[in-house]
Amino acid sequence: MSVVKTTSGVISIPSESNNDLGLFLVFLGLALAFPVRALLDRVYPEQTWVDGASPVGMVLIVLGFVLMRYTRKRFWLEGKSVRVQDGWLKRALRFHWEDEPRIRLRSQDEERGSDVLEYWLVNLVDGKRQYVLDRRLGHQIESRSLAEALAKAINCPLLEKAEAGEILIPREELDLPFRERVRKQPELLGGEATKPEPCPIECEEDEHGQRYTWRLLSPAMLNEFFTLVLFVVLLAVVPIFPKVDPGSDTAERFQFSFLNFARNNHQFLYFYVSGAIVGLSAFFLFGYRKELRATRKSLDARDRLWGIPVWSASIPADQLEEIWVRQSARGAHLQLISDACIITGRTSNSSAAVWLASRLRRFYGS
Repeated sequence: MSVVKTTSGVISIPSESNNDLGLFLVFLGLALAFPVRALLDRVYPEQTWVDGASPVGMVLIVLGFVLMRYTRKRFWLEGKSVRVQDGWLKRALRFHWEDEPRIRLRSQDEERGSDVLEYWLVNLVDGKRQYVLDRRLGHQIESRSLAEALAKAINCPLLEKAEAGEILIPREELDLPFRERVRKQPELLGGEATKPEPCPIECEEDEHGQRYTWRLLSPAMLNEFFTLVLFVVLLAVVPIFPKVDPGSDTAERFQFSFLNFARNNHQFLYFYVSGAIVGLSAFFLFGYRKELRATRKSLDARDRLWGIPVWSASIPADQLEEIWVRQSARGAHLQLISDACIITGRTSNSSAAVWLASRLRRFYGS
């Protein structure tokens, strides 16, 4: 487990705070051990101290890897405060609380150009005040484990974001499976959602359980695919290459296209590369399917590419803790959560994801 609690009560989690320094030391060590060592050997050919450049460089490389691999963020609980130290080089911060504390776990999407990055935050809530204890890109399991460990150590409830706002999980229920939580808090089932029409999710039921399958392809992804095809076609026929007339030193711009260039020179590299990109995109988009199998013993997920399994995961029914839908800039994500595994399935229709989550809650909550 990435989150570790020692016998002395210290909670620690991997940290990336020293990654930049570690990369710099690795680069500096490689430069010192090889090119700088060779340069010094030429400038000072008979100096024995030049031989020490390589060992020093190796030490810097090892130190850099240690900083990147073994840097951890540590939490100490001291009375009505928590002390946080991120790595070995930063000073520790102390956060106090006066009212009844709570630990809050939530996600936050940030746009970086055309990408949307998902950060997970663990906050200490003290009345109207909030303190950010940890913030990391992705790694939802680590953030959940840290939030639960801190809530248990402080002996306080955990606030967690769900599709209908936030749910409050009491301290004594943090380790309970979903079916036990529902018995104590029936409101966790939520309202029964109706199946949307049309629904991209296919459902099959038998005496053993329920099976759901759907394609990863969504209308938005289909539009992006056709946009890619249109861009490739336009780039092939639009003149972008210059033409030099015989006996003239000047070139006329925008005279030849990739299509003209291929006809005249019999070089079809552009069409080979662009065709391969479009073909691979279509191969994955139209052939990728997600499958979810719910039984009384476990919940099994499997991804298939044209019928060939490419990924699978399973959560035992007595370890399943939460079922909810997270709405983000990337669409609707069905999330099936346990301490050891989080199964995520993105759907093209948010109503379909809510309906599927509602069915699974009633299946495992009954």
